[in-house]
Amino acid sequence: MSKLDIVREKVIDPITAPARKRQQARIERQKELNITFGEQDTVDVLSYAGLEENIDHLNIDGVYMRTLYISGYPFVASSGWM
Repeated sequence: MSKLDIVREKVIDPITAPARKRQQARIERQKELNITFGEQDTVDVLSYAGLEENIDHLNIDGVYMRTLYISGYPFVASSGWM
């Protein structure tokens, strides 16, 4: 081992080690963020396959749905108020 290698090991390596650690951590985070084409993530597994919107109904994965919006209701709601 030459004197230059000894000096590099004692002086330069401790200085550049944190930068290398940060760079390695950044590379690992980037690997986690990369999603290859065709790969499924949790959003793909949990989301629906298709959504069809019409004026009076929705069709989500073959299930027809309608919504009812109530803009106001009485202060005292008794049975049959709707």
